[in-house]
Amino acid sequence: MTRSRVIAIALFASLALNLFLGGVMVGRWLAPQPPAAAFEAGGFGGLIANMRAAAAMLPAEQQAALREAMGHHRTEIRQELIALRDARQAALATLAGEPFDRGATEAAFVELQMRSQAVQTAIHEAMLDAAERLPVEARRHLVESGRHWPGDRGMMGRGGSPSHRPPP
Repeated sequence: MTRSRVIAIALFASLALNLFLGGVMVGRWLAPQPPAAAFEAGGFGGLIANMRAAAAMLPAEQQAALREAMGHHRTEIRQELIALRDARQAALATLAGEPFDRGATEAAFVELQMRSQAVQTAIHEAMLDAAERLPVEARRHLVESGRHWPGDRGMMGRGGSPSHRPPP
């Protein structure tokens, strides 16, 4: 193989790589950015952002009713999310601790489970309050939207989407 042929192949490969990397950069630049809510303390920001996006498709009066019902629980949910985050960090710290303390780690896991349950309870209460104020069509819209949330397993976690339902 001649030297000019090797150089031509190297230049072509370099051009192809540059075009690929340029496409990746442009794709990331044009891709929708995750909402700021996805980074709020305690997590579940994606759930909140997805719920807001689904609610935005409702008529204005139904959006207002949903926003009002959920707003009554906002402080409680936020506090529970912060407590969940703190419990998760404590559990991970005890798990990674040296020397390993099984009792402390078990206690941290129990606290983590309790905090997780408290978050779910607060969110479910907010959903119940919102559901009381919405007509059946709006509730069905929220459920259907929740089944198709990207990167999620549906509004209610496992089983929220037909493709993720456990076998009977």
